[in-house]
Amino acid sequence: MSTGEYAVAGLHDHIVGTQLAAKTDKTRGVLDIGCGSGAFLRRLQVLGFENLCGVDINPPGQIDEGIEYIKHDLDDVSDPLYGRTFDIITMIELIEHLDSIGVGLRMAARHLASDGKILITTPNIESLNARVRFLFSGDIPFFDKKSDPTHLFPVRRTSLERLAESVGLIVESETWFPQVGSDSKCFSPKIRVLSRVLALIIPDLRPGDISIYTLRHA
Repeated sequence: MSTGEYAVAGLHDHIVGTQLAAKTDKTRGVLDIGCGSGAFLRRLQVLGFENLCGVDINPPGQIDEGIEYIKHDLDDVSDPLYGRTFDIITMIELIEHLDSIGVGLRMAARHLASDGKILITTPNIESLNARVRFLFSGDIPFFDKKSDPTHLFPVRRTSLERLAESVGLIVESETWFPQVGSDSKCFSPKIRVLSRVLALIIPDLRPGDISIYTLRHA
């Protein structure tokens, strides 16, 4: 199932297993904003989810029966969805790439069902590993010169909460992937050792390389 997945290896599996596996009503629709290759939507389809829609500036070229793809620049304030609502909206490894995070979040809020939820993932820059690396190098991990050049804006929880409030949403919870430690090559062995030592006196309350936020209507 990993073919064509642009996200961190294992992240799609983790989201499904922790956020969506227990969902019983799979008919109310899923919108994947920034769907990329469509890999996540195809995964959901195999699990029985219906009414699947993906939006991306470069949507998949192939036709997947039962999945609708819409070509749209996510920094464009126009609306290609015409009032439709979805029970689940995902923005997986997207917001750090946007010129305007507010435009993307406003789109998600506009199309979220009254009792639905939004799942947002983005690199975690507040782990102990990240803070130690910044202390010694001055570089924000995942956003330095050696990282993905399309990573534009690091997102802190406080900033996301303020932006969510401005569009009528609340950040309900935050979890992390991986749930213990780090898989990223951003952190050298020295950084990892220092982090483990510091963790004896400073708890790592936000571990993992990826933050996973759940948002709902306020």
